[in-house]
This record gives sequence, C-alpha cells and structure tokens, in this order.
Amino acid sequence: MVSREQLYELVWSVPMVRVADRFKVSGSYMARVCSTLRVPRPERGYWAKLAVGKAPEKPPLPDAQPGDQRSWSQDGGLQSPLPHVSVPSPRPPRKEEDQRRVTESIKESREQLSRVIQDWARVVSLEQFFSGVQSRAQDLPEEQRQEVLKRLALARDFVGTQDSLEFFRSWKTPIERYVPLSIQQAAAKQDRTEP
Repeated sequence: MVSREQLYELVWSVPMVRVADRFKVSGSYMARVCSTLRVPRPERGYWAKLAVGKAPEKPPLPDAQPGDQRSWSQDGGLQSPLPHVSVPSPRPPRKEEDQRRVTESIKESREQLSRVIQDWARVVSLEQFFSGVQSRAQDLPEEQRQEVLKRLALARDFVGTQDSLEFFRSWKTPIERYVPLSIQQAAAKQDRTEP
C-alpha cells in the first residue's frame, strides 16, 4: 500500500515509467492513480528539463479533501473520485460569495480543459512523429534501420508513456469543483425528507 504522500515523493524522484514498473502496472494506469489520489505529477519533458537545470518547481501536494482516496494498493484498485460537496455551515455563505465561487469554478474548468486539449495535441503530434520515423526506417538498409529503431526506442523511453485519455480524465467540471448553494440546499432538503 502506498499513501498519497509516498506516491507524491516517488513520482517527483523518478520518471513515471519507472514508478509504473515498480508496481508492475502501465504508465497510464499509474497516472490515473495519481489523478485519483490528487497527486500532482511532472509534465511530459520534465526530466529532460531537469537534466539541463530548467525544470519547473514541484507543485505542493494539495490537502486531501473529505471523500478523497488517501492510499492505493495494487490489489485494492481505484475508486472513482467523488465530487467534493461542501458541507453547509450553520450560516450559509452569502449569495455573492456563492456566485463568485460558481464563476471561479467555471473559469478554472475552462482553463483546465484548454490545457488538456493542448496536452492531448502535443501527445498526438509526438506519436505521429515517432510513427513517421518508424515508417521511414522501414525503407533503410538493415543496419541503418536497426540503428534508427534503436534510437527511436530510446526517444520513446526518454519522453515516457503518455496516454492522452489520462489528460481528459483528470479534467474537472465546474460542479466537481464547487457545488452551488442551490444544489447544496436541495440535497439537504431531500436528505431531510427521505426516511
């Protein structure tokens, strides 16, 4: 079993491919584990930037929220993360604060979706490039073909495995970011009326 904190330290110390190998799962599955546990992970190309001293700072591990899965084990599988529902306080937030948070959640969701689309496009472009190299290598003499295919394997290993669907799965809708007061109140009212 690995905790959020242990996984966070692990994914920032070695490439995701090695983390996945350690747990005998695929890189895309390990990325999904990180998303489920809300563990930030290095972007594609991080390790190359780190090697030349240009890596971005490691983001902090966000606090676990109520309902978050806090650890993972190979035999335990993954639970789907639940939307975080704010527990109503004795004095509910004012309408202005609620509207501000709704607007903020929409903006954040839109921005994240835009980043997801950009990341997806980079992965697709990279894979097209690798496929093109592999296709052109087939026309080379055997010795040159083997040399190119060997370098291609090194390049693929260097950038790591990226599953473009993982980018999309990590996106959170506005309602997953913040549940408006009207929905909170309706849910609370329904809870009171159910036996």
